[in-house]
Amino acid sequence: MMPFMGFAQQYPISNQFFTNHFIYSPAYAGIAGDWKGNISYRRDWVGIEGAPVTKFINVNGPVGKGGFGVSMITEDLGMVKTLNGSISYAYHLEIGDESTFSFGLNGGFHENRLNFNDAYVDDYSDDIFLNSIGGNNSSLVGTSLDFGAGLNYTYDKATIGVSVPSLLRNSVNYVNDRSSNVNYYTARHYLIHASFEFDVMDDMLSFNPILISRFSENGPLQIEAGVLTKYQDWAWLGFGFRSGGIYTASLGGMVNDKINVMYTYEFGFSGIVSQSSGSHEIGIGFNISGGGGNDKSTEDELEDVMPLIDSLGQLIAALSLRVDSNQFEIDSLDIRVTALEEDVADNKEVADADIGRVKGDVNELDRAIHGDQNLSVVDRITGEKRSLKTGYYVVIEAFRSFSNAKVGIMQWDKRGKKAFIVYNSDREWYYIYLSEYDSIDVAKKDRDAMRDAGYKDVWIHKFE
Repeated sequence: MMPFMGFAQQYPISNQFFTNHFIYSPAYAGIAGDWKGNISYRRDWVGIEGAPVTKFINVNGPVGKGGFGVSMITEDLGMVKTLNGSISYAYHLEIGDESTFSFGLNGGFHENRLNFNDAYVDDYSDDIFLNSIGGNNSSLVGTSLDFGAGLNYTYDKATIGVSVPSLLRNSVNYVNDRSSNVNYYTARHYLIHASFEFDVMDDMLSFNPILISRFSENGPLQIEAGVLTKYQDWAWLGFGFRSGGIYTASLGGMVNDKINVMYTYEFGFSGIVSQSSGSHEIGIGFNISGGGGNDKSTEDELEDVMPLIDSLGQLIAALSLRVDSNQFEIDSLDIRVTALEEDVADNKEVADADIGRVKGDVNELDRAIHGDQNLSVVDRITGEKRSLKTGYYVVIEAFRSFSNAKVGIMQWDKRGKKAFIVYNSDREWYYIYLSEYDSIDVAKKDRDAMRDAGYKDVWIHKFE
């Protein structure tokens, strides 16, 4: 049996930061002085089956000397579907006429769903698959609560800030009505950003350069730079660059004084994006209320936002019921585990014999995995094979089919890992390897880092 691990990215990337600052930090809640809403749709790597589709929706506005906001993000990636929801509050402290410190907090939930009806499976004997497919529940669902924070400093039209969308590193336990049990580990994400806006030609044109740095635990540093040019604040054009040879081009404008639209095309000349028709993202922004939001009294502002708060209360109540349901299933599993432990204690002699047989099978499998085998590196696009070089390798996943291996590779690309596919013709399995290591010590270091990140079944292969 091969263990199954969820690998959906917790906080997807969006190109709408120029017009929707709140999407990356709760510290921006209410900073504009009026209520704003944003909806965006992103489709990655058009032309590649199973590529991500992401949807964003958020609303934020001023409340007293601070701001309030709510956000929802969904991502579909084949059989993996994620949902993130949060509510935010920010406090804006004015220092003088042109300086402001903003501090924001958010709290919410993260749900990861594995739908086995959408899985491409060659090995139908896998225990997790057999326990999950069919019936009224053919999926595993894991839910956790989380918190985030953000801090910004603004002077005139320049802003620098840092945010941590996920402060807690939770272990999420998936359960379903057939007692499949899989763990998923969330990771902390960090984002640092800086931007500046200046006007030229008697304020007819404005330029807004921005720099963003993203990284997560055991993940690579990612840098993004771009500039947005506005003409009289009703039409704009933007260009950007992201680590990994990815480029963006954006076009947008005001439809009227309440609605704006922005489209971004993302492309590259290397990696998986070069094998697709690029990525597309479109966003629509709404000015729900006009300027002067801070002229209202706190009572008036609270009255305006109360319907939204009531809706959020209903959402939190529904989430609590789901968490309670999952906890009941976990408690039921604990009872069954206790009963199994008692059976093992009553039949120790039989259990010892079974353990000895299993150890023998494990040793035989270990010799088969680590011995000299017919291994070849497979090109993820063309399927062409070449010889595997001598060295040490960290092995992170295994699949029966080449198509499933390609989907797995796409997930490691999104995490910034340079992985490749190796085919074992003796066993007829496709493995995902990390880069070659000349030293066993360096390979062990990367293996331990992957295990600390939650990938417990990672191992080292020495190929001679």
